[in-house]
Amino acid sequence: MTGYQKTVLVALTMLSSMIGAGTAFAGTKNLTLTRSTLSNDSDADGGGLWQYEGGTMQSGGTAAGTYIVSRRVTTSGTQEFNTAFETITLFFTPATSGGLPEVIVVQGAYSYNSGAFAGSVSSASSKYTWAITADASAAIVSGTSNTTLTLAWNGSKHLTIP
Repeated sequence: MTGYQKTVLVALTMLSSMIGAGTAFAGTKNLTLTRSTLSNDSDADGGGLWQYEGGTMQSGGTAAGTYIVSRRVTTSGTQEFNTAFETITLFFTPATSGGLPEVIVVQGAYSYNSGAFAGSVSSASSKYTWAITADASAAIVSGTSNTTLTLAWNGSKHLTIP
């Protein structure tokens, strides 16, 4: 075997191991969402309903900002699974008083049976654009009106969410 053939074989072996290894998450963040409002707005024609929720957000027991949720149920598209399309917007406390908050928007499916959520980060302000496509999951904290939202991302382990 020539030197060139050995180099090609080593490169192919390395590429094969990289493809088979999969991607490991670099970081995760658990945020506690504490609901303060919840309302339902049914369509007049019976086509479905919108549900709205809002409250405060904590990270590691420290206030991190606020959040809003909108859920959409339609009689012809989501009732079969007792689920809803959900959008969660996280507003992080601005660095300066009166400043606009940095945001992360999460979208996915919400289960009315369990209160569980599965989706991903769909958009973010410039500070958090690296989090776009991060996996997102959520579950209700038993016996409370709190939800634990978990974001898990690839990339540098040095990237953080407050």
